[in-house]
Amino acid sequence: MADAYATNIMSVYNQYRWRFRRDLQPADKQWKGLVDSDAWQNWHLKPDSPQYHEIDFWVGQTTP
Repeated sequence: MADAYATNIMSVYNQYRWRFRRDLQPADKQWKGLVDSDAWQNWHLKPDSPQYHEIDFWVGQTTP
């Protein structure tokens, strides 16, 4: 049950975070829709990115 609550909390938080950060970006870098390849997530999954460490946290992995 705690996992379900944590998932819901993170989804609500991420929705507001996404909207806030989208409004801060310059118009030429704002999100323009979905793309057909998975290349859009290359920046997101670099081992030195904060998002990578957050994923490790949520799946119970430890990073060196």
